[in-house]
Amino acid sequence: MCLAIAVLALIESASSRSQADTPSASRLIYDVPDSCPSESVFRKQVASRTTRVTFGDSPSPGTDEVRVRIRETQSSFEGEITVVLASGAASERVIEDASCPALVEAVALIVALAFDPKARLDPVADASPEVPPIDPPSPPPPEPLPPEEPKPVLAPQPEPRPVPWFWAAGLGLRMRSGIAETWRPDASLFVATGASEAGAWSPSFRLTGYRTTSGEIEVAAGSAHMTYAGGALELCSSRWQADSLSLEAPCLGVEAGWVWAKGNIDVPREQDDFWLAGQGTARVQWRPGWLLLEAQATLGVLPWEYRFHFSEPNVTVHEVPLVYGLLGVGAGATF
Repeated sequence: MCLAIAVLALIESASSRSQADTPSASRLIYDVPDSCPSESVFRKQVASRTTRVTFGDSPSPGTDEVRVRIRETQSSFEGEITVVLASGAASERVIEDASCPALVEAVALIVALAFDPKARLDPVADASPEVPPIDPPSPPPPEPLPPEEPKPVLAPQPEPRPVPWFWAAGLGLRMRSGIAETWRPDASLFVATGASEAGAWSPSFRLTGYRTTSGEIEVAAGSAHMTYAGGALELCSSRWQADSLSLEAPCLGVEAGWVWAKGNIDVPREQDDFWLAGQGTARVQWRPGWLLLEAQATLGVLPWEYRFHFSEPNVTVHEVPLVYGLLGVGAGATF
């Protein structure tokens, strides 16, 4: 029905153009909703009906102009076609259809008849609606990468445990009572080993060697002096520690050695005797790294009384008390 109305409406406009007119390149203004056929479809529909009209992309001034505007209403589509010839003559038509594709087809027929009275009423087969281009086939998916070999999981390394035993060696300087009427210096050296971890039961062992002299002792017939040389072996049961400072106590040991007495009297005499004593020691140590600094106090007890004398003449050189003391400091290294 819409096509029939379009044909009757454009007979007058079409008769005004001569069949001998050459094809014209016209300007096209195409304004339609997105739901309607595209401009390229419209151009093909016009070209399928006549060859006497073409639409140039950039027509020269003074050419024919075709304006197509389609608006969507509540129940249909309304098309407005305006043809303005180069001579200035213009014609306008308004048509309506419920289908926008049918409306565009009728508009194409109106425009074709406006330029060619012998335009085909039915489009040729080539003027089929625009077929959307077929996308090229997608490239094949890339080959999957070979699975990565699982990386070996390293077991967490245990924290290094402290060395169960330590060793130490050093030198000491002590003051000893009992060997003379006054305190006498005592040079010593020591080697020690023990448990590294401090606690109520943290045993350690120490071996100490020493040598000391009494100095000149005045006697009735002249003078005498005594020399002590020996060693001590001790066991410390506990070590209490705070940072680098520690206390070793109690330490029990046995001291053994030899004593030589020599008299400078009218008739020179010499006497020697075995020395044995028990000891108790408390020791404070400071260990900044490998360095070892210490101070100690020792109380010694003799199992019997020692009296050094010369029988000819009968001269007592020195009587050693049953209890004696040691105070000392030392320095060494731990490893």
